[in-house]
Amino acid sequence: MTVILNQAAQAARDPRDLIPPQVFDLLVEDIRRYHHVTRSYAERMMGQALVFLKAQANVVRARAEGKP
Repeated sequence: MTVILNQAAQAARDPRDLIPPQVFDLLVEDIRRYHHVTRSYAERMMGQALVFLKAQANVVRARAEGKP
């Protein structure tokens, strides 16, 4: 039960905390210009991309540690 609570707490973190604010802003601006979307939409896109990358990194780390 403790593991589930810890995972839920990590999942609720703001994806912006995964990278420096300046990098987040640069990436959002690139998305906004390239895809011609609003800034808020680009921020949501970047947030979801960061969540995906974090999840993938967790899977790779777990496999490297021999966990299923």
